[in-house]
Amino acid sequence: MKFHPLSKFGVFSLFVFLHNVHASQCTPEQVQKMMNSGFSKDEIMKICVSSSETSTQEQSSKIDLPKIDWGVAEEYFYIKNPQIGKYKFRNPLGQIYMLDAIEFNITAKSEVPFMLMLNAVFYDSDGVKMDESILTIEKKYNTGFWQEGDPGKGYITVKDLKTLSDVRVIRITNFGP
Repeated sequence: MKFHPLSKFGVFSLFVFLHNVHASQCTPEQVQKMMNSGFSKDEIMKICVSSSETSTQEQSSKIDLPKIDWGVAEEYFYIKNPQIGKYKFRNPLGQIYMLDAIEFNITAKSEVPFMLMLNAVFYDSDGVKMDESILTIEKKYNTGFWQEGDPGKGYITVKDLKTLSDVRVIRITNFGP
């Protein structure tokens, strides 16, 4: 008996994966048609995600970044060039995820002998908290703790680019209460 290459994933689970992780532009019906036509999981993901990335690029060109109060992050880093982009990461199983994000370049001001846990809190024009996200920082070279002058990238993941226009300010704080 021959099994379809995606039978272990199922249409619904593949569709949920595409929508939750990649903000796919494909409907469940389109995914089902591609599966029935013999497309592989990777081919389906390329098709659905590439159309999503085009949509994201179109959206990001129309979105103005809200004010960002860098707070404690500016104590440790010089921060330059915030812009709409993508945060790419690999989970322990080796799967790669692409999330909408505000990305920026950072350079360590001095030695940072500990791991920073920073939080990004999104507020509307009335000062009401809308959402929050973890601020992720990555060193360009994996050489232990941050040393003065070490370059890197920072990311604030954004759940929905459409709602970013409603955000008045993003405040960076220490993670936790």
